[in-house]
Amino acid sequence: MIEPLIEAMLLLFVRISSFVAFMPLYGGGSIPRTVKVGLAVALTAFWSIRFAPSIAPTLADQGNSSWLMLTWMIGREATLGAAMGWILGLVLVPVRIAGAYIAQEMGLTIATLTSSTGEANSNVLSEILDALAVLVFLSVDAHHLFFRAAGASFRVFPVGTAWSLPKNSWITKSIADTPAIGLHMAAPVVMLLFGTTLGLLFIMRQTPQFNLFNFGMPVRLIAGLVALFLFIPDLIMYTTVMVQRWFSVF
Repeated sequence: MIEPLIEAMLLLFVRISSFVAFMPLYGGGSIPRTVKVGLAVALTAFWSIRFAPSIAPTLADQGNSSWLMLTWMIGREATLGAAMGWILGLVLVPVRIAGAYIAQEMGLTIATLTSSTGEANSNVLSEILDALAVLVFLSVDAHHLFFRAAGASFRVFPVGTAWSLPKNSWITKSIADTPAIGLHMAAPVVMLLFGTTLGLLFIMRQTPQFNLFNFGMPVRLIAGLVALFLFIPDLIMYTTVMVQRWFSVF
């Protein structure tokens, strides 16, 4: 009975560690590896008390002592954990997309920064909105929903048994709606900046002495800052609504 129990704890650790590696906020490159390993071990110890005793008899009855079978199960658990972490990580992507749209209209895409939550480069405005979204995310304790989702996965996809694949509609819709949600968040600011650009083009058409780059860029920047000041509460509130909608399935 000891070997099936150890195998159950190993499979739990594989799923949780791959989930932590791809989970947003905790799985970024800025988080030390020792913190990730410690979090994975702590979560494994917590959930092993609850799930390992019920998983061990199943593994013992199925006779999953073969190294080939154990390797296949480890790969399956690692794939599931990584997929869950990646899909749940999309919850913060619309904020970055909104920041990229707004920064492009404000003319702030010339200078790029290294993203604090990802590996790619980003702009100043995306980093500011991303930081605000993370603060809102942590202030409403939404990061606990990641752990709730991981715990729910052991009931929906039990370790050591066959799985019934989920419907593709939720996953496909979540991935496809991510750019649309980001554009919807940025729409008020972008429309105001677009109107400002049209006004500037009309003025410069009537007064050719004013150059778009010398006169228009500061005006667009000021208009963008004013629009952000007016609509930043709506962006924050939309972030909380988006989190509730995203995790409503759990």
